[in-house]
Amino acid sequence: MSSMVLVLLSPLPQIDLVTFDKIRRIVMADPDLMKSLTQATTEAQLFDDVIALGLEHGVQLTREELAEVMRSNRRAWFERWLPQ
Repeated sequence: MSSMVLVLLSPLPQIDLVTFDKIRRIVMADPDLMKSLTQATTEAQLFDDVIALGLEHGVQLTREELAEVMRSNRRAWFERWLPQ
């Protein structure tokens, strides 16, 4: 699975969890969709794909929200490896 997709699968507190969980469940339940999303070679392409997926399912996401999710989740992943 693409690391870009992985960092989008965990929500942020300021993003509506019901909305985010709906998209996450759709992606996690469909191996073909997951594979399709992992084919994105840039963040911009991944964001476009996720935004389009959301719209297909009545969920509106913005590039800014997705970028914040990625930043936050990357930061959390790196911080796990720092000495306490």
